[in-house]
Amino acid sequence: MTKKSQVALTLGAGLNWMEVNRIANDNNVTLVGGGAATVSSGGGYVQGGGHSILSPKWGLAADNVLQMKVVLANGSIVIANECTNPDLFWALRGGGGGTFGVVTEVTYKAHPSVPMTTVLGIFISNNTDSYWTLAEKFLSLQPTFSDQGFAGYHYFIPPIMLFLYATPTDDVYNANMTFLPFFDYAQSLDGLTVNYTIFPIPSYNMWFEQLIAGAPTVQNGAPSGDAFSGSRLLERSIFENQSQSLSQIFKDMINNNMPFINVIIGHLVAGGAVSLHYDDAINPAWRTALIHYVIVVNFTDYSQVSEASERVETATNLLRELSPQSGAYLNEADVNEPNWQQSFFGNNYPRLLQIKKIYDSDGLFYCNRCVGSEFWSDDGNCKLKCKSKCKCRKTGDTKQF
Repeated sequence: MTKKSQVALTLGAGLNWMEVNRIANDNNVTLVGGGAATVSSGGGYVQGGGHSILSPKWGLAADNVLQMKVVLANGSIVIANECTNPDLFWALRGGGGGTFGVVTEVTYKAHPSVPMTTVLGIFISNNTDSYWTLAEKFLSLQPTFSDQGFAGYHYFIPPIMLFLYATPTDDVYNANMTFLPFFDYAQSLDGLTVNYTIFPIPSYNMWFEQLIAGAPTVQNGAPSGDAFSGSRLLERSIFENQSQSLSQIFKDMINNNMPFINVIIGHLVAGGAVSLHYDDAINPAWRTALIHYVIVVNFTDYSQVSEASERVETATNLLRELSPQSGAYLNEADVNEPNWQQSFFGNNYPRLLQIKKIYDSDGLFYCNRCVGSEFWSDDGNCKLKCKSKCKCRKTGDTKQF
């Protein structure tokens, strides 16, 4: 049997996704890429997995990589793909950036150019009960939206709730049939102003430039300033059976017991093709998840750092309790994530650590809560465990740790 050919694009790692989308558009193809204009095509985004509004259609960004060129810790430049250095190739797709080497080139699968039918909903409430009633209904409908081919982003920022969803088709009729009942329900609630629009856009690149790159306040979600964030991947069954519990958790975070969260961001970017099996190091929690949530706490003064960090951990713990078998998306997670090996990598961690020891035995590539970082001091300067004398990066001292 003749193997079907695959159209692909090879990109320098320093390109951002706005540049990449334009290149792809000029070649009449679409790539699964980042949902922000400044995210790079070859860095931590794809090495950590890389979610996209196109992921339910074609998988995560890392699932779409065919080959990488990598500078290793010993200075050598190697190719990693299914045939050459396959263990390194496996690890680079989901095992985290800044860990196994410096990626200089990535070859991605290229998919056909697609239109995007878009649904934008904005709700403003002067009635707290109506706001959270609407939120519960919205959460319960996520499996339906997913089954109809939609993906995207939603934001709880009381008194505002908004979402930007799209599907890579030109089927406006299906979009109306899917979302109009929800908009009718919202209009039946007291104290809500409801604004919505459903419209087609000819190409993914045009969609990205108009609605993502051109709308930074919607994309970032939170007020300006520094922030801590926490992440949790929530499986489909929670939205089918526990939408009321999830809505109550979000309400408690923002309104009642813990009034400190600036914004709760939901990424409906799992399900569909993301749930399929791929031979890469993606956190297995992605394969059973439907939505990736990010909890954001902003701070304006560095005296607030400790408090902001504690608030993120407290809030994210509520989602961990709701979904204890799941995990977190490492690229948008709490920098102090507890039990991070399991949360970020699941049962892939032992194999990732073995590969780390093969390709970077001295730990040249270090970052907080990355594979192998448990063998270093919290500041990353001194190795804690080694079989022979080790040199502390900070002081230059050589001793047995």
